[in-house]
This record gives sequence, structure tokens and C-alpha cells, in this order.
Amino acid sequence: MSSINDMHASDVINEGHLSRYEVESPVLRDDLVYLSTNLALVTQLNDFDADLFEAPSQLLNYIGQALLTECAVISARLWKDSSKGTLTLDRFASWVLDPGLRPEYRGQLKAMLSSASLTDETQKTIERLRSIRHARLAHINHRVIRGLSQAPEPVAIDEIQAVAGALASYFNALTFGDDHNLVVIPFGSSGDKWHEGDLGYVLDRIALDSTWLTLVDEFPQLWPDLRRGLGRGELSKINEVRVRYNKKPLS
Repeated sequence: MSSINDMHASDVINEGHLSRYEVESPVLRDDLVYLSTNLALVTQLNDFDADLFEAPSQLLNYIGQALLTECAVISARLWKDSSKGTLTLDRFASWVLDPGLRPEYRGQLKAMLSSASLTDETQKTIERLRSIRHARLAHINHRVIRGLSQAPEPVAIDEIQAVAGALASYFNALTFGDDHNLVVIPFGSSGDKWHEGDLGYVLDRIALDSTWLTLVDEFPQLWPDLRRGLGRGELSKINEVRVRYNKKPLS
């Protein structure tokens, strides 16, 4: 029997269930795309030193928080949900295994799903995200706001990234090993050369108006005094932008 990894959905899904598979799997994939793309954008925002480049830091922080809010909502609903009729990865997996999948392929898919199964730690992180969603995002828990009950434990970005990676691996198993690109192009492009429309490109345009890309070139005699106020990491960030736009690195 051929490996399920080498086959298309139409080869392994029962004919009477293929249309449902083709409707529901893209919905789950879209959520994973939003999740992964949001995290890629948040990472770029966090890597950008708004204070160094004299950027509107409050606005950038607000955008980052909005992106993370959507990440929390998506992560909380994708894996499991107690509401009836909701589409989640675990319910989709149960349906694909039986009755969606042809019986002769169930053993292979079970093995793939077992290998991609979420760890206890990852599931605990999702539960923390669900607590945040219930207490503050989807609802307003007055007991939490008034300090009558404990606020949900915060979740770090790297923990959300781990959840996103685990959910993507599980989804890849459900789509028979397809290697999905879950970050919207060009938002995941390399920092060596941004394309117009990338968040990195937008942030660079802000940096290009900063002291380090304008005043230093116009008045080089000011550089020794300005240099004394910079750390090594800050100088490296400045030079990354300068090199991208064919400006001589500062030393």
C-alpha cells in the first residue's frame, strides 16, 4: 500500500466525504495562516528598536498588542472548543479518521497524528490562552477586573510560537504531510532585502528619517559625540539599515 504522505486527499478520503474535507480543511488552514503571519509581524515589530529610530513607539506597541490578541483568540479556538458545532482541529481529526478516511489508510494517519500530537505543556499553554480569551477578550470578567478572582497567567510570545508550530504540524498530518507555507508572502521575507509592502520595509522607511540615517551623514562632525551614547547592539541595528540602503556603516 502506498504511503499516505505521497497521496492527495482525493486518493484517501471517501468519495462521499471529499467535498466536506475540501470545505473544512482550508478554513483551518486560514486560521493557521493568520496565526503564523501575525506572529511573524510581531517578531519584526519586537526586533525594531522604536526608541532608537525615533519611531511612534506607542502606535507600534498598540499594533503588536492587537496582533497578539488575535493570536490568543485563534490559538484558543483551534485545538478544542466545548461549543457545539464548532470546527476545531481535534474534531476535524476525529471526523477524518472515521468516517472521512478510507479504512485502509486509518492506521497510517493515526501514526502520523500520534507523532504530531500536542505535548501536555503545549496544551496547558492553550488552556492559559483560553483563560485569557474568556476573562478579557471574548468576555469581560468583572470579578477579575475588580480583583475578586485571580487574573489569567500571561503567555509569552515564544510560548504562542510553540503553540503555532505544534498546531501547524498537526494540521500537516491531517493534510497528509503537505508542507504548507503558513506565512503570507511577503510578510515572511528575509531582512537582507525587503520588498515594498513588507512590514520590514515600512519600519526601514521610519528608520531612514532618524538621526542615524540623516543627521550623521549631513553633519559627520557630530558623530563622535553621538557615538558615545550608543551601545554595541544599537550600532549594529543602525548599520543593518544603512547597509540595506547603500550607506556607509558607522564605526
